[in-house]
Amino acid sequence: MAIDETYNEESFLQLRGEILSEIELFWMLPYQRRKKNWFPEIIVEDKGSLSPKILEIPKIKDTEEIQDKIDKALTKIDEALTKIEDTKETLQSKIDEALTNKMNETLTNEINETLTNKLNELLKDPLDKINELIKHIEKKESE
Repeated sequence: MAIDETYNEESFLQLRGEILSEIELFWMLPYQRRKKNWFPEIIVEDKGSLSPKILEIPKIKDTEEIQDKIDKALTKIDEALTKIEDTKETLQSKIDEALTNKMNETLTNEINETLTNKLNELLKDPLDKINELIKHIEKKESE
């Protein structure tokens, strides 16, 4: 359990965690292990260092390779954005078309109902008058 020279703080924290778990497992009684305020399950520490993979990035000499990977990723992102925009436009046009059709259908139905009601009202008076005339004529004939 020696502390590595390259990752000093990270190795120290790892060793500290191992020592604490060993103390908890082998040197404490069961009722002491259950006391969460003594040794909580999670120990959160702000490590000032980054992971080893991130630390290796400045060591890479070939920046062209990195630039190529970045360019490929950017082109993929650009293609995805154009697909999203195209899909958005087609969906918007379909929604507009559906709304227009629905509005036209609704307006046509309302106009038809209004015209039917108006015609019925207009024809009701002359029909009533004609019916009255027929009744009047029938009365005259029956006399």
